[in-house]
Amino acid sequence: RRVHGGIDVVCRCCVWSRAVSAMRVLKTTIITADLNSHEWMCLIASVCTFIALCLSTYQIFKHLRHFNQPQFQLYICRIVLMIPIYSVQSLLSLLFPDAAVVFGTLRDCYEAYVLYIFTQLLIQYLGGEPNIVLHLELQKRLRHPWPMGDLLKPINLNRTFFRRIKQGTLQFVLIKPVTAVIALILEAYNLYGEGELAFDKGYPYLSFINNISVSISLYCLILFYTATEERLQPFRPVAKFLCVKAIIFFSFWQSCALAVLVQIGFFADDETGGFSAESRATIMQNFIICVEMVMASIAHSFAFSYNDFIDKENLKKRGPIITNLKTILNVRDVLQDAHETFIRPANVEIPLQDRQKAPEEEKDTLLRAE
Repeated sequence: RRVHGGIDVVCRCCVWSRAVSAMRVLKTTIITADLNSHEWMCLIASVCTFIALCLSTYQIFKHLRHFNQPQFQLYICRIVLMIPIYSVQSLLSLLFPDAAVVFGTLRDCYEAYVLYIFTQLLIQYLGGEPNIVLHLELQKRLRHPWPMGDLLKPINLNRTFFRRIKQGTLQFVLIKPVTAVIALILEAYNLYGEGELAFDKGYPYLSFINNISVSISLYCLILFYTATEERLQPFRPVAKFLCVKAIIFFSFWQSCALAVLVQIGFFADDETGGFSAESRATIMQNFIICVEMVMASIAHSFAFSYNDFIDKENLKKRGPIITNLKTILNVRDVLQDAHETFIRPANVEIPLQDRQKAPEEEKDTLLRAE
């Protein structure tokens, strides 16, 4: 133990000295360099992206290291993976503004995917679909949140309500990739016009569709949380919901706000750098996201902490990290659930043992790997 402790101290000292040396070199480079505004933004965004990657990657690694409750951590890791994807895609869009639409496609698709994954996490917290339906059927009718409560009748909480909630959340996962692909096609023919509120461009129409879709998805999440609020309290759902909603909500409305600023002339063409007003707005949007991801990674480390899953008594009974990572990256469960949600008849009930089959198969895989 003393030898390992000494080695650890020496390694820490070496890493710290290298970090200090690197910071000195970086400081000298920045002072002596003649950087324009775009290069400064790229430099700051690169630092923010590196910090966000370190924090989020460490968080995912610790979850994989203590993968004791796969039914929860499977979805938590997929949600935290949103930070690296957003950071890297925004930085690439900032470095290569001409390809911002292409780089933003993956980011937009994963945004919709995370919203669905968060819904699945809440379902797992509540014990699975059969238990949720049983709980809902014992509750009284649910009143819509304000201001919709004055316009719509109260909702009957039953199996149909739960199915509609899943459909309302999952539709965003299907619509967002379609609109992203359409944006790529329109961009190839110079018909997309990102940030331009022009009727002869595809940007305002696709933004309107995405806005309606994400609003429906978020509203379904709010209804689901309101109906199951008491049972979700032990899992601190508010902090988790705010972390997910903040990234999706702010990233979308920031782009809309910047598009409005372009139309009122806040952004002007940069003849020196060769950027149009729309390109400058897109650059600003990606720069803001890179900075926000640092704060988001810190918030995620508290809201989705791995400390809740550490089992000190069974530290040796852990599956390989690579096997756990493959489980997280496998989206077969998402495709199966989409098929059941939209194609399966509404009156067909899934037996409890079938719903528990997937987690049991994951556990058997981990045991065989050990």
